Amino acid sequence: TEIVKINGKAVSPKSLEKLIEDTSSIGYPLKLALFLRHPLGEHSEFCNDPIGFVLKELKAMAQSQSINKRVLFITLVRIILSNKEMTKMDLEAILDQAVSDNLKDEGDRENLTRECIQQLLQRYIEKTQDGKSYKLIHDVITRCILFTCMKFDIHRDLVFKECDPSLLLNCIRPKIQDTRDVIFIHETFDIALPTEFFPSLAESFVQRNKMKTMLQNARLLENTQFQNEW
Repeated sequence: TEIVKINGKAVSPKSLEKLIEDTSSIGYPLKLALFLRHPLGEHSEFCNDPIGFVLKELKAMAQSQSINKRVLFITLVRIILSNKEMTKMDLEAILDQAVSDNLKDEGDRENLTRECIQQLLQRYIEKTQDGKSYKLIHDVITRCILFTCMKFDIHRDLVFKECDPSLLLNCIRPKIQDTRDVIFIHETFDIALPTEFFPSLAESFVQRNKMKTMLQNARLLENTQFQNEW
């Protein structure tokens, strides 16, 4: 409660109780950090289910009829692919590429880019302490973006081909249930994939340098079906 007061979040005790009721899960510290740092921390729906709120917002953005919102989503995907802090020039280059992929009328480029940067700063990225570069608001946002790509097959190939393999291995877990659905595990913030994804993962991993050493320490390699594909 004191931390919330310091951060200026006017949240009802009931909302806060619901947010932190499961303090035993691995995802609890990330969930609380997301709540404290995300600019929508005072929104009641966000307080009741911050992860669900972000996932819903990302899905709507990725599948929107609005060019601006689709550009926002592909920009976020490109940011997680870079897996690093970026300068203003880097961010603008990523945005320019996303705009080029989505915009036919080049006359709207400048306004669209400016609006996208403003929305990214408001919702998903923040300046570093020195104010010279940008980064995603929190690690959980990275996992939410990855999940949205996997679940709804939006830029999935791009993620498999270009995403830092260590990032994929750190959060992706094989499915235990016999379903074809992608699941976001709220307790651990892992992404559970159906085994039908394994061939694509194996194909992308085998093309990476130093992947064998990395895979030796990964839980994913312990799965028999993944071993067969590998």
